[in-house]
Amino acid sequence: MFDHEEMHSPARDGSANSAHVPQYKRILPRRILRAIAPVWVLCLIGGSLLPGSVKEELGTISHEQILHQTRRVTLKHRVVHFLAFGSTCLLLMLIAKDPLGEVLGAGFVVLLGCAIETAQYFIYPIPFEWWDVLDDLYATAAMFAAVRFANHLSRKRELGRSL
Repeated sequence: MFDHEEMHSPARDGSANSAHVPQYKRILPRRILRAIAPVWVLCLIGGSLLPGSVKEELGTISHEQILHQTRRVTLKHRVVHFLAFGSTCLLLMLIAKDPLGEVLGAGFVVLLGCAIETAQYFIYPIPFEWWDVLDDLYATAAMFAAVRFANHLSRKRELGRSL
């Protein structure tokens, strides 16, 4: 079904750290994930920079938020941020060949969240939404921790089999 040679292969990666690739990272070939990632990130940016009226129609923000009469953020808005940035972090960490690549992927997601909120601040007459940056950071940190824990469990499982 997939070209398994393209999947995380230590010989192709050329790095010592890539000798152990967790089983879950072998499900989809990296080339497919690398093709999805730019489109995913562009959609995230585009969706984030939609005008408030469109976001209100989608139900991700309230009318009061658009008018900035309240800084209270709806649960749905927070969940959307958490899913969007957490899944972006997961995608980039699945593409990563080694732990440093995972750190860089997660760092990119945090910086992307900051850049998007900064762009919104300059494009629209709205206050800087630092609470959205925090939600993006929380989502990225949670996904980073989950992937690193999955890597740990995978390595532990592999070591148990080799004994």
